[in-house]
Amino acid sequence: DLETVVRAAKVLNSLGVKGVQFLLVGDGDQGVALRTMARGLNNLKFSGWLDQSSIHAVLCVSSVAIAAYHERATQTLPYKPFEYMAAGLPILSSLKGELSDLIETEKIGAYYRSGDVNSLVSIIQWLLAHPEARLQMGERSRRLFNEQFSAEVIFPRAVKHLENIVAASKGLGKQYA
Repeated sequence: DLETVVRAAKVLNSLGVKGVQFLLVGDGDQGVALRTMARGLNNLKFSGWLDQSSIHAVLCVSSVAIAAYHERATQTLPYKPFEYMAAGLPILSSLKGELSDLIETEKIGAYYRSGDVNSLVSIIQWLLAHPEARLQMGERSRRLFNEQFSAEVIFPRAVKHLENIVAASKGLGKQYA
């Protein structure tokens, strides 16, 4: 849903909204078309492909992250939002389902409707007007990641799960011996 992000940048630019700078990281099939759409905008930049350390540096200086997905996207919990949580960023997402439920339940960002520029613009303007709320969303985002999704939490759970599967399969083997 990157076209919606570019169109939101255009709207905010035309309204003279200060303090918002978009950076689209990566490159793909839409790159040329998006760059053409964004021509002349001073509030939107394209980084092209970045390595992991450069992405980390970008996240460290960001205030909000956008998980922009088309309404027909089949992902439910893509990896990018977890990177955003680890960086302590509020997440604006157009992805329905598990991610929007997580964002809403945990109060770590906001959902906007895919393709709805006004929806995204409204959320951004609200965050600009409520910087303390934005900071609190970011703190909850980082805390949620650390408590539920970090490697230190996930790997021991995965090991325990695999041990349970092995133990159960050994029990089944004896039953049929």
